[in-house]
Amino acid sequence: MHIHARRQILTILHQAVEVMIFALASGLGLMVHQPGIGLSVFSLLGPSDVAVLAVAFGVAIGPKLWAPQGPRVERDASVLQEYFQATLVTCATVVLGALMIESQALLSRGFLIVFGTSFFALRVVTRLVLRQLLVALRRRGHNLRQVVIVGSGIRASQVIRAIDERSEYGYSILGYVDDEFAGSMLHARHLGTLKHLQEVLDNEQLDEVFLTLPMRSHYDAMLHAAALCEERGIPVHIVTNLFGLEVAHTSAHQFGGLPICSLVSSGSMTGLPYLCKLIIDRVGAALLLVMFSPILLATAIAVFATMGRPIFYTHPRVGFHRRVFECLKFRTMERGADQRMAELEPRNEMSGPVFKMQDDPRVTALGRYLRRFSIDELPQLVNVLKGEMSLVGPRPLPLRDVERFDRADLNRRFSVWPGITCSWQVSGRNELDFEDWIRLDLEYVDSWSLWKDFKILMRTVIAVLGGRGAH
Repeated sequence: MHIHARRQILTILHQAVEVMIFALASGLGLMVHQPGIGLSVFSLLGPSDVAVLAVAFGVAIGPKLWAPQGPRVERDASVLQEYFQATLVTCATVVLGALMIESQALLSRGFLIVFGTSFFALRVVTRLVLRQLLVALRRRGHNLRQVVIVGSGIRASQVIRAIDERSEYGYSILGYVDDEFAGSMLHARHLGTLKHLQEVLDNEQLDEVFLTLPMRSHYDAMLHAAALCEERGIPVHIVTNLFGLEVAHTSAHQFGGLPICSLVSSGSMTGLPYLCKLIIDRVGAALLLVMFSPILLATAIAVFATMGRPIFYTHPRVGFHRRVFECLKFRTMERGADQRMAELEPRNEMSGPVFKMQDDPRVTALGRYLRRFSIDELPQLVNVLKGEMSLVGPRPLPLRDVERFDRADLNRRFSVWPGITCSWQVSGRNELDFEDWIRLDLEYVDSWSLWKDFKILMRTVIAVLGGRGAH
């Protein structure tokens, strides 16, 4: 499972624990208010009391707990102060609400003291336990984010020291990029000079970049580096106290006591909405595989009877953060089709780096039928189950197409998971030219939402059943 998926699962678990802590603190307070009541303690609460507690929880914790980025247990913010303030706000909200509904249970001194104390203590203990679990996992090499540092000066050494000293941050340093060779001072591998940064971003499998160059003397270099990362959808953390860069999404926070501005050029695939997408992908793929199992079996038999082996065609495609995976499809072409690619290049009907032919001579009669109704792509549900693809996202491109990219912004499509269906497939499919195709892909990347995924899935069903724009 990818680092981002694991992180979203951790976020939801943290949210569930917060709800349970609130309920437990409320129960303990009610037990003090009326001793001996036992497990039926919540019978003391009427609908109005429950509403007051729900409002108190939402006001004090909700905005931070359900924020798109989720709780960040690794940050250096004063947790004790934050939790203490949240406890005071919660108790104040409970008192105010209890006065309005004249609740004796919620206004009792015993309830408020025990509720506030236990709520604060349980949150602190839970966070400490969670941090220790993360430290233990990350010290064993699990759940790590691969990062590259741009720069080799004081800020770079501070970032590296923070990563080395705080294993709970969950970073693994691939190396640094700078015109100056710092040698053993940084205890990191020198990946090249600043002019090699684009090559490093394209060739290394990394998750984030730390930009530590001095702003005054390297302003142009910093802007160029940030633009390269933004174009490729790679989050970049600028170690500086200067903000205001024009990017798709920005967030400011603290890292190891340093002010950080994070730039993310893809949509907000974080928090609860992202985890919902993850669950929908896995559950949906499993259900669809079961639902379509008769079609899958019949297709496999038909392919074997008409074309022989292999039944499936696997082809390397470029996925999330340029990670290459084997994309699975039913075979629709004759044997040796890949070897005939060169002779067919002059007949390419699609502009840009991609290759498309309406009447590709390599496609068999059965293959044309499978392609018309997208049956050949059903095996990609297995790629979704493996976490290599999503149900909805930009279509994964072959290495041949990616190597011919002549615009850096095209790489932003790799900042989200590739999908079985996407915006351009339901907006004309192969009837669109490459510019419209990539425009729709980048619009999806920048403005992703669960509702948009749902609309694309519904429109995909209509497009496939009608065979519109099939290839």
